[in-house]
Amino acid sequence: MNFRSKFLLHFLLTILLFPLVLSANQNDINHYLKLYESGSQKDKIQALEHIVPHYISHKNWKELGNLTQELESEYKDDKTNLTQIHIWKGNIFQAKNDDTNALSEYYKALDIAQKLQDENLIAQAQNGLGEIFLIKEDVTKSMEAFRVAQELSEKNDNKKLLAKVFKNLGNSYLQKKRPEYGPAKDYYNRSFKLELELEDYENAAKTAKQIADYDVRLRDYESAMVY
Repeated sequence: MNFRSKFLLHFLLTILLFPLVLSANQNDINHYLKLYESGSQKDKIQALEHIVPHYISHKNWKELGNLTQELESEYKDDKTNLTQIHIWKGNIFQAKNDDTNALSEYYKALDIAQKLQDENLIAQAQNGLGEIFLIKEDVTKSMEAFRVAQELSEKNDNKKLLAKVFKNLGNSYLQKKRPEYGPAKDYYNRSFKLELELEDYENAAKTAKQIADYDVRLRDYESAMVY
């Protein structure tokens, strides 16, 4: 498949997935809000795994502030859920471009997760740290963190997190010098495959766009070599 065909394929995938994203988002968030209001503690945590990212994407900072404050009070003696709350707070600070506080929350989460020996939480915290290191353009540290997150996610069959980690590894390779970013597309494709398997159409659409952008960047590089 030539460059133009690849680009058009991933561009069309982005367009085709967009209506599915809108429909799934609206139905899901209503379901999880009801679950949070009326469910058990376990149901609440499951619901929050969807509500928090939704609020972050819509920049509902006030609601998130109230929510995390309420959760910290409710789960102060529950180390497992408290660790998850620190990770969510890291996500929130990261979305607000507050890298210092995001880093602090991820380290807090990692410290508790390691004491609990909870590999899924360790993987989440490492992924968050890797994202901050990448923002700070410390590619070596970011990839070290992502590799730990990848190993633990694969070990525990955490496909949702693994899809994020693969995408982050792709982003890491794109931060390197051009001859070294070749593996990026392989990681994007792995992420895309998992997102489709999980019916995560919102992130699948974003990944399809990243693959198309990668093809554009690669074409630019090849043209530069000719000249």
